[in-house]
Amino acid sequence: MIPPVEWLGFVGGLIGLSISIPQIYRVTATRSFVGVSTSTWLIFTTMATGWLAYGFTVDSISQIVTNTISAVATGVLSIILLRQWMSVTLAALIVAALWVSGFTLVFFSSPLVGAIFLAIGLGSRLPQLFTSFVSMRRSRATAVSRMTFTLMLVSSLCWIFYGAWAGQITVFWFSIITLVMSSFIILFETVARRRALAQSGTNLER
Repeated sequence: MIPPVEWLGFVGGLIGLSISIPQIYRVTATRSFVGVSTSTWLIFTTMATGWLAYGFTVDSISQIVTNTISAVATGVLSIILLRQWMSVTLAALIVAALWVSGFTLVFFSSPLVGAIFLAIGLGSRLPQLFTSFVSMRRSRATAVSRMTFTLMLVSSLCWIFYGAWAGQITVFWFSIITLVMSSFIILFETVARRRALAQSGTNLER
């Protein structure tokens, strides 16, 4: 029987699964990659397999299931973004290598190495945070989906409660930090688009 706390993990994970969808739609619909940090999504897909491995180590079915699907979803978006510079085959190979690296570093290494790797992953949103800040300074409308980072914010809230309830301090604090960074990205993108609209009368929705 699945423990009640795992259902909360499933909720946070299922919300997190959908984060790539608005961004995939946005870059394909607008055919624009302006302001979207490829580095952030490459880190996301790597961390998904890292958290998958973490799920195995703590025997968390919700983390295993949701991060498996999340790795695939973020991997697809990463390949789309990498296609700006290379063939789809090479992009897919890079993503596959990142998946293997993320899983291996957490599952087969010492707990300390795994913890360091996951801690580094806290910076996954930093490239996008910086890019969004620059967009705000330049009053630049971008192809970044605010809906994606809103979903990340809600997912982080669920994982904060999950971490507190399950006594998983790593999940708890990591989720607080990702919530804060997602909030700032949403803020920067909103201000950037309002400024762009004020200057040119055009904007990209969501």
